[in-house]
Amino acid sequence: MDKPILCNQILSGLTQPKKALALYSGGSIADSMIRQTQVDLLQSQKFVVSENLVNNAYKASTEKPSVLLEMVENAQIPFDNLWIEWDERSRQRFIKEFTNKRGQDYNFDSRGVPERIGYHIKKFTDETGHVDFLYEMWAFIEKDKAEDFTEQADFLADKFIQPSMCFTINNNKSINFEEELERVDTLDEFPKEWRAKSSDQLMERAFHTGAKLLSSWYLFENMPKHLLKKHTRHSNNKKNGQIVFDSNNLPDTLAYDKDHEFNCLKEIYSRISMAQSRGMHWSIPSWKFQEGYSRDEIQDHEHNLTVMCEGDLRFLISLFALINQDVSDIQNIVPDNKIIHTKLGKRVPRNEYKVLSLNISDRKVKKLYKDTFIGKGNPKRLHTRRGHFRHLRNIHGEIVKKVWIKSCVAGNAELGTIEKDYNLKSE
Repeated sequence: MDKPILCNQILSGLTQPKKALALYSGGSIADSMIRQTQVDLLQSQKFVVSENLVNNAYKASTEKPSVLLEMVENAQIPFDNLWIEWDERSRQRFIKEFTNKRGQDYNFDSRGVPERIGYHIKKFTDETGHVDFLYEMWAFIEKDKAEDFTEQADFLADKFIQPSMCFTINNNKSINFEEELERVDTLDEFPKEWRAKSSDQLMERAFHTGAKLLSSWYLFENMPKHLLKKHTRHSNNKKNGQIVFDSNNLPDTLAYDKDHEFNCLKEIYSRISMAQSRGMHWSIPSWKFQEGYSRDEIQDHEHNLTVMCEGDLRFLISLFALINQDVSDIQNIVPDNKIIHTKLGKRVPRNEYKVLSLNISDRKVKKLYKDTFIGKGNPKRLHTRRGHFRHLRNIHGEIVKKVWIKSCVAGNAELGTIEKDYNLKSE
């Protein structure tokens, strides 16, 4: 690569945030987070994804939900602090070619696409002791393309941007929405008027979030046809003629369990959530942290994330699932000290990075994920999950709240019923 990687350009930009960061608001909170971001990016393991790995990861990400669910469980993040980036315009060209070969239209216009996309993925432990990896997206918006992103182009032109929200995904297990509801209340981060009032409502929100971050077309392709007809309509924008998802009667849709692939898709959605990113700390004024957010403001922040990052999570799942199969070559790149690069008038650091590429043919890659990720098995029979206490702890291991998780019925009754008897003994 003849230019510095995006991560090193960002490190240069963070030394002059007023000039380099989109929506920079200033203040002690913003500057403190920028300093911490500099440290974390500097210490991160840096990876650049080659074109052949990008193409194969995208192809893998289009597999059916039962296969993607297995990829989720194999897409473990190999480092606690990691940076990964790729050529986004090259990826978009491949997506267009791949989509057109399948007889579908894909409207790709390079004018509205950043040259490179990067994700800073870092392990995070919240106040209840819950551990997540936060996926924070970065891009540089060139001046002549800023108008393709927003009417307020001056705020983005020739600046680095990070959405004010990021996303997480649980690779290891299904989410218990009763427990998650209690955890959200314990953290007390969002306005009470915005918070879900029940585990069912939280499940509905997870469905919305997952549907957008994995991309709308993936939902439309894998949703049972009678449900798809029930929930889709043409957008009000007659010019683009888009089909949009209508969430009316969503509880009935979530309760439908007679389609295995749709059940797997709902399972993936249930593992996805949103959180504040570092960008929130410098994109809003300091006084806003004391005042808090309204429901509409939170929804605006979430909307911006899903628009900018639609489809990226599905791609990242398959990308890390492939990387973890040990089929990639890793080439360590040390930038030449004799070559000096600048960005926005500042010198770009020469931190080394690793280039990931495939060491097997495209055909063997396809066989690999076909053989490795063959699809989750059939849904489980109807069974009862017993009620239990859960202890919420802070990062010091101290119990901050004790909650009762009520019993529930799970599984598909048409497949049979599992009877459980609990034999309680005392010594």
